[in-house]
Amino acid sequence: MVEAYVLNFLVLCSFSLVFIIITLIVGAKIIRKYFSTDSTVFLIIGLAWIGLSFPWLPEAFKFFFILFQVTPQEDLLVLLYLGVNIMAAPIVLILWIYGTNKLLSIQDKYKKALLILTIVLTVLFESLILILLPINKDFIVSAYQPELYSINWSDLIVVFQIILVIIVFVSGLMFARESLSSGVDEVRLKGKFIFIAFISFVFGAVLEVFFTVKTLPGLIFKIISRIILMTSSIEFFIGFMFPETVKKIFLK
Repeated sequence: MVEAYVLNFLVLCSFSLVFIIITLIVGAKIIRKYFSTDSTVFLIIGLAWIGLSFPWLPEAFKFFFILFQVTPQEDLLVLLYLGVNIMAAPIVLILWIYGTNKLLSIQDKYKKALLILTIVLTVLFESLILILLPINKDFIVSAYQPELYSINWSDLIVVFQIILVIIVFVSGLMFARESLSSGVDEVRLKGKFIFIAFISFVFGAVLEVFFTVKTLPGLIFKIISRIILMTSSIEFFIGFMFPETVKKIFLK
């Protein structure tokens, strides 16, 4: 039973690795546009989009840990996962808000207020983690499964992750809404792809929460969630960059 569970987990981690690779490629292509345009929006959005895949990085690590039978110490694993999964999230969020602010047509005072609110929220959260972690690790980690190199975060961390997802989702929809309200067909189509991308991203991220790899149906649904996440990256790339091939297909 344990071996089957580990095999299921390895399969899931491989799909997570593919999702991360796709996101890296998409982010890199967006960043590359910065070097030909000198527009910092491409650099910031590209980095932020790559950062949105960071919550799944631990599963990529687990894939290699299981595959090569590496057994890191629990404290080291906590610090590793905490760094890429949790501590990096506020930086990614700030980049994302800063980047989307440059693309939104709302008044500057609201953009500034949104950015300041995001910075304050993330600084408070990171400070809280740095204070609580040395006092008692249980404030941050609720469970540890050494056979799967897996860590379950405490309710405090989960709540913050939910807040982050909501902020990214809402800002993404605001971004898409501006494009959808345009009088230009090309811009409206870009908005549709961006809208679908964020719906897909949130749906894929939320779907996996309700299932476990311990059962075959649970594994299948988790794999489906990863595939949805992969498509969200491709949809975002199409909406944000709008390649010539897409123009030829959809705009005739």
